[in-house]
Formats: sequence, C-alpha cells, structure tokens
Amino acid sequence: MDCFEVKEHLSAYLDDELSSDNRAALAEHLATCDECTHQLQGFRSLSAMAERLPRPEPPALDITRIDRLSFDQIPSGMIVGITWRPFFR
Repeated sequence: MDCFEVKEHLSAYLDDELSSDNRAALAEHLATCDECTHQLQGFRSLSAMAERLPRPEPPALDITRIDRLSFDQIPSGMIVGITWRPFFR
C-alpha cells in the first residue's frame, strides 16, 4: 500500500474493519512510514477525546405533546402511522 491508500483506510484500520490481508498490508506500511503513523496517532487521539465527551441523555418522550400534533405540524418526509396510537394510551 502507498500513503494515499493507507490514509483512505486508516479509520477502518483503527475500527478493526479491514480484512486480514488489508490490515497486514497497512500495518506493514505503517512500520516504515512516519507520516502515516503520525496520522494514525492523530486518529487515536481524536477517538480518545471523543470517548471522554459526556453522552447526553435523550429527552423523555412526551406522549401528550405528540398526541396533540396535527398532521400539518409534522415535518414533511416523516413517516406517520396510525397503528402506534393504541399502544400509548
């Protein structure tokens, strides 16, 4: 693999999503290329920082508010089914 190919696959490498052959080829390149190794270290640092971010809790589902919505208030493209209503009453 050359640097261009390695940089295209670094994220998949970090996430362990490469085939064993591609992983081995990328690791072989990393063993000899300081620039790509440095970029991989940057990806690892970014991933570690993201892991430390707080994970917000989604807001509670307010069924009464949803029940009051009229069809003209629902954003276009949202799929709405009638069958859900009996389950929440």
